[in-house]
Amino acid sequence: MYSHVHGVAGAVVMTTAVAIGNAFGAPTFGYVAGLFLGYVSHFLMDYLGETGYGDNKISAMIEVPHLITFGTLGFISGHFWLYFLGWVMGNLPDLIDKPLRLSNLVPKEWHSCHNGPGLFQWNGKKLGYPVRVKLDRDQTIVIGIAATMLLTMWTFAIKLGWIL
Repeated sequence: MYSHVHGVAGAVVMTTAVAIGNAFGAPTFGYVAGLFLGYVSHFLMDYLGETGYGDNKISAMIEVPHLITFGTLGFISGHFWLYFLGWVMGNLPDLIDKPLRLSNLVPKEWHSCHNGPGLFQWNGKKLGYPVRVKLDRDQTIVIGIAATMLLTMWTFAIKLGWIL
């Protein structure tokens, strides 16, 4: 999935974990659980295999508005840093693997969701790999729009005090 979809999953997981931690009087546990589960959300989302948007210009025209909306919703929610931490943790495997591979510092990606030797493997099975649902270009775009809509509704629920 593209970064804004991973970011939405991470932000929703992060804010949920912090809200639950606060409700039980264990805010530190909520933050730690949110960081870990935001990271794991990337592996689960990678079972959805996106199709490229096209060239870089089209990718920028689709991704940049989603990312600007994500940041704006973070500010509106009053919890920008939770959204930001969720985005970082939801995208962390890509933030580690892709720059290293593209710079030729490593021959292949490390995380199991990228078919690397890294985390979350058992008996030859890798969390997040292989892709279970291959999406075409239109489905990839719709998932992105749906993720932004979900984050908009999530932010509204936060502003109403239903979540944080």
